[in-house]
Amino acid sequence: MGAFMPRKSLPSVGRTIRAAAAAEQHDGTEIVKPGELTDISFPRGVSPSLAARRTLALLLATAGANGWKDQVHRITKREIRQGHKSNERLKDTLDEVAGIRLQTGGLSSRGRAAIVRAGLFDELIEETDDGDQSWVEFRFNRHTRALLKDSNTFAAMNRAALMALQSKYAITLYELGCLYAGRRHPEMDLTVPDLRLKLGVPEGVYRDWTDLQRFVLSKAKLEIDALAHFTLQVEEVRNGRKVVRVRLRFLLKDDRGIDAAADELERPKAGRKARIRGTVEHAEPVPAPTAIAAPKPVRKTRPAADPPSKAVRKSRAKAVDEPVQLDLEDLTRPILPSPESTAKRRPPTRSQRERRRPV
Repeated sequence: MGAFMPRKSLPSVGRTIRAAAAAEQHDGTEIVKPGELTDISFPRGVSPSLAARRTLALLLATAGANGWKDQVHRITKREIRQGHKSNERLKDTLDEVAGIRLQTGGLSSRGRAAIVRAGLFDELIEETDDGDQSWVEFRFNRHTRALLKDSNTFAAMNRAALMALQSKYAITLYELGCLYAGRRHPEMDLTVPDLRLKLGVPEGVYRDWTDLQRFVLSKAKLEIDALAHFTLQVEEVRNGRKVVRVRLRFLLKDDRGIDAAADELERPKAGRKARIRGTVEHAEPVPAPTAIAAPKPVRKTRPAADPPSKAVRKSRAKAVDEPVQLDLEDLTRPILPSPESTAKRRPPTRSQRERRRPV
C-alpha cells in the first residue's frame, strides 16, 4: 500500500463568497456585493458617477467567487458598456473606478479598531483595441481580497434592476436596500452629514435639507419603488424645525408588487420615466376613415307663418258653421254705382277749373 497522503486543506471563506458561487449558477442574473463594500461612506469630495458605480458592481460580479484570490480577472468592453455603441466614455469611467477610495472600519496591524482608507485595485489594465471583445483586466489589492474572503454579509442584487436605475444615488440606495431588506430591523438611522457621505453627495451641492430631499431622495425613491423588490421609506427626525436625522426603511414588497417590478423591467426603456411618475397619457384609438357621402341638396322652404290667434280661429270656425242665406231679389237686382263712386266722377266746377288754370 502507498503511503497515506493527507488532503490539502482549503482556506475557509465567508458567506459572501459562497453566495457569489451560488449566483454564478443563475446565468449572471444576480450580483453579490459584500456588505462591507455596500454599507460604506465615500470620503469627502468623492462622488462616483452613475457609470462608475455600475462598472464597480460589474467588476465584482465578474470576479465572483474568485474575488478573494490573488489573480487577474477579465471582462470585455462590451459587457461594461451595457448597450452603448462606442467606447468613448469607457476610458473616463475606468479612470474614475481606478481612483475610487473607500473608507471602511477595520483593524490595524496590532489588532486595534481602525478606519481603513484605501483603493480597491492593484492594477486596472485596458487594451487599446476598441473592439467589442477587447479586455479590461483587473486585480484586487490585498485589502479588498481580505475583505471579500472574510465577509459574511452581502447584498444580492438583481442585475437588470441595477442596470435600469438612472440615478447614481438610486444605485447606492438600491444596494443598501438589498443589504437591509428582509432583516428584523430593515432600517438605517443617519445624521444628515452621514447620509451625504453615504450617498456620495458632493460638497456644496444640495446644502439645504429641502433640496437634498427633493433632488436626491425623492427621485431615487420613485425609481426604487418601481424597479426593486422592496420599497423605500424616508422618515425625518426633527429637533424643533431642523431635520437632524434621517431614518431609511427598506420594506419587502408582496408577490403582486414584485411581479409589477419585474414587468416594468421587461418593458422598453422609452417612456419609463413617465410611467414611474404616473404622467403617461392614454390616447383613445382613432377609428378608421370611412367614405364621406355627398351632401343632399337643400330644399328652400318658405318660413312658416305665425299661427293665427285664438280670436281669429274662433271667428273662422263660426263662419264655417253658420249656413249662408241667399236672397233672390239681391241676385236679380242690377248693380248700381254707389254715391261715393259717382261723386268722384263728376266734372270739376268752373271755380275749380279757374283755380287749376296756369297764371
